[in-house]
Amino acid sequence: MLLLALPPPQRCLGAPDPAERSPRQAPPASPSKPGCYDNGQHYQISQQWERTYLGNTLVCTCYGGSRGFNCESKPEPEETCFDKYTGLAYRVGETYERPKDSMIWDCTCIGAGRGRISCTIANRCHEGGQSYKIGDTWRRPHETGGYMLECVCLGNGKGEWTCKPVAERCYDNSAGTSYVVGEIWEKPYQGWMMVDCTCVGEGSGRITCTSRSRNCFPSPRKATYLSLYYVSSLNRLIKRQLGIC
Repeated sequence: MLLLALPPPQRCLGAPDPAERSPRQAPPASPSKPGCYDNGQHYQISQQWERTYLGNTLVCTCYGGSRGFNCESKPEPEETCFDKYTGLAYRVGETYERPKDSMIWDCTCIGAGRGRISCTIANRCHEGGQSYKIGDTWRRPHETGGYMLECVCLGNGKGEWTCKPVAERCYDNSAGTSYVVGEIWEKPYQGWMMVDCTCVGEGSGRITCTSRSRNCFPSPRKATYLSLYYVSSLNRLIKRQLGIC
């Protein structure tokens, strides 16, 4: 930063024209006009103006009296980037989120004299209409709808994520055993049919069972037992109707 402290010097006869004076030369202030003079211009105390020195633009402030005026380099105007999607301006180096194409983009104001903006979705995962940052977790149903998955965003520059069954357990009272979400097991139903059960979880340890993948007909051994049972029952019914004890 260029800094000049300019007291009001006395001008002698034969001094050069004011336009040719160096920044350290200024005409004397008039007793009836307190303030500062610079290149033939009078400025009041606390007034500011601009001047050029060695190719640099300076901002000068008049203090008056023995202090004269001080000049400092004019700060460069701060560059910003205007994003038409958000309708906002951002400083160089500032990062922000931009909604676009049903996704959330991470953007940075680069500037480069042209207000350039750089955006990427490499560090995000988009699934189910939602946007997640690296490390974010969420839950979603398995493709079969049988149980819930817990997913985490990995990113890896490609928006990748991975899912696993929710770390929840279901307790089967009939078997006296607990199972993790997604685990499948067999259990008998009504004493003669086997069903497939799945731990769904959903925060309540819910279990679903189905026999769709099972042969619902009893085994030959059980069929024989059922046939004998029905024959015995029929015989008792006939004897009762005939009054035979």
